[in-house]
Amino acid sequence: MLKTIKISILKNKLKRLYEKYHKILDQYSCGKNLAEHISSDLSHIKTQFNDTIIELKKIDPLCPEFKL
Repeated sequence: MLKTIKISILKNKLKRLYEKYHKILDQYSCGKNLAEHISSDLSHIKTQFNDTIIELKKIDPLCPEFKL
């Protein structure tokens, strides 16, 4: 039961980070790599997202491989 709750929490966190990343990215008219270089928020969110997906992958083997 706790494992299911933890998976749900991590998935919700991933959803929020993904939406926040793309919301900030839409503010820039340049490419993704340049926007991440310009904005420390984007690179921080990307790092958080990738770390969270690794944590989720450890708990849930059905989690797809996905990184920003």
